[in-house]
Amino acid sequence: MKTILIVDDDIDFGRALAATLKSLKMNAHFADTGMDAVRKYQENQYHMIFLSADIIDPDGFKTARAIRTIERHRGGMQVPIIGISTNGFKTECIDAGMSDYLHKPLDPDQFKNAVNKWKRTINLD
Repeated sequence: MKTILIVDDDIDFGRALAATLKSLKMNAHFADTGMDAVRKYQENQYHMIFLSADIIDPDGFKTARAIRTIERHRGGMQVPIIGISTNGFKTECIDAGMSDYLHKPLDPDQFKNAVNKWKRTINLD
């Protein structure tokens, strides 16, 4: 089963995304800080990451850059990182190495569309 890392400090938001992933036959892991996300990324294999730009310790931009640095050292394919924010940080997310951006609040269909888009892009079907 494919596993997605959800990085957000809003547990209810994470649970809602996890329920949607379950309906798509995918698993969710959670991190609520940037440091926790980087640690989990080093210890697990993820097929996608949904990363809040608004998290702390460090923020989502620094977290994305840290994950991309790990990937460069490992070699291989980049995992899609989809930035999410209530603050309209699309340009900043892309500049930090994220693959895509979604604006909060997300509705379930918007989230499903993003998951399916990236599944097709990286041939997960």
